[in-house]
Amino acid sequence: MNIIKISAAAFTITVVMLSCKSKTPQELIVNKWKVTTISGGKSADIPDSVQQNIKKATVEFGSDGKFHLSEGQRPYEGSYTLDAEGKHLNLNPTTEGDGPETDSIADLTADKMVVIDTSGTKFEMTVKK
Repeated sequence: MNIIKISAAAFTITVVMLSCKSKTPQELIVNKWKVTTISGGKSADIPDSVQQNIKKATVEFGSDGKFHLSEGQRPYEGSYTLDAEGKHLNLNPTTEGDGPETDSIADLTADKMVVIDTSGTKFEMTVKK
């Protein structure tokens, strides 16, 4: 009887440890994100009305390497890559008139991401629920 209890406890501990395995940056970014704060860089040049629209936007990163930003009248979408360390986000938009850009990731967790664009503007995001 004691051996069964010990085996059950060992199994439970093993399952818990395996489920707590750290996710890679590539796994963490796959989600739907909402901008909560805009600061630094050229954020002072962004009119309040535009900042409010940006805060209503969501950006979704798919496991297929595609992204879609829902902001304003015009879609902004394409493909993305994230380096192994999760520090550089390369966006390759397919929308006309937009060129590729590489942004920095200052923080990336299961529920928070901080992106700094090429102008130094910081976008803090949380997972949209």
